[in-house]
Amino acid sequence: MSNSNWITAAGETPDGDTNLTPEAQRGQATAVVGGRGLETRTAPNGESYILENRNQGYTNGADEGFQGSVIATARTEGGSLIMSRPPTVSDRVTLPNGMTTNISAAIHAGYLTRNSDGSFSDVKTPETLKNPADTAPFGKPQETPEGGADEAEKQDEVFTIGEEGEEALTSIFQSVPQGDIVRATDEILQLGGVSDNTLARMASIAGIEPEAMAAQIATAHQGFYDTASAHLEKHGVVNDEGFQAYLSDHPQQMRALIEASRGLLSSSHANVLGGLTDVAASFVENGDTYMPEEVKAALDEAGFSYEMGVNGRLMVKIDGYPVPWNVAVRQGLIKFL
Repeated sequence: MSNSNWITAAGETPDGDTNLTPEAQRGQATAVVGGRGLETRTAPNGESYILENRNQGYTNGADEGFQGSVIATARTEGGSLIMSRPPTVSDRVTLPNGMTTNISAAIHAGYLTRNSDGSFSDVKTPETLKNPADTAPFGKPQETPEGGADEAEKQDEVFTIGEEGEEALTSIFQSVPQGDIVRATDEILQLGGVSDNTLARMASIAGIEPEAMAAQIATAHQGFYDTASAHLEKHGVVNDEGFQAYLSDHPQQMRALIEASRGLLSSSHANVLGGLTDVAASFVENGDTYMPEEVKAALDEAGFSYEMGVNGRLMVKIDGYPVPWNVAVRQGLIKFL
């Protein structure tokens, strides 16, 4: 079929005198025929054949998986992409081992942490591991957990307030300004509870009854209290009355405790744990004053001799020389753990 009177869309005269596909290009010529994804192709040798393109079904989330970030895998409970809203604790994520769980459980397991704006992000892995021997009580060697350094890493502590506490705190974050949350936290630590005015303001902003807001605060506070108490006890705070007396006598440590508690609202769990550990260490240095019976019992069990100094502070015999308890603890000569 001649095309001598044809022009191209660009207004140019085409090469050649036919509208048939050049022989060299016929292997690329295709035409769809019928349905079901059938198409005809022409091979370079001029022979034609039919190719069937099977319909590949698409499953939402089929290509999901851990790609270096847990929070990046966030999906709704049904597995759909999250649109027009931030992730919540009930949404699911994929962990590095390939397992899926909800965000609340991922926080509890130490994979995610809550940011100051209520969003979530991955917990950074420490670059170095703590030597288990560094926490040997009273300088005695401590056995490495079965499984070696890998198992020791798994035992690294992560600060969480439990699923119920995380859900309650998330709900508060999503409905109340952070300034009011900080005020409520300070009142709990300093006064033992949230004032009526603060509670009423938070409830009004959230659009719920004060009783409902009080219940959310109580749930979050209980989770924080339980975890913080366990961490403090692990680091030597084994006398609650003595600890309260110490905080009353040392307001700067009370402020440090408040700042550590605020870390739950504005930083990662490592900041919270670090602050609590520092307060605990300072208390233990003064343990011979605020929990003398526990200190003496521990020294007796470990086989250390001791005597009372002229200032009423405990002197511990180390290599036959009397060393003040607080100095011995501060220099790491003995560890009350």
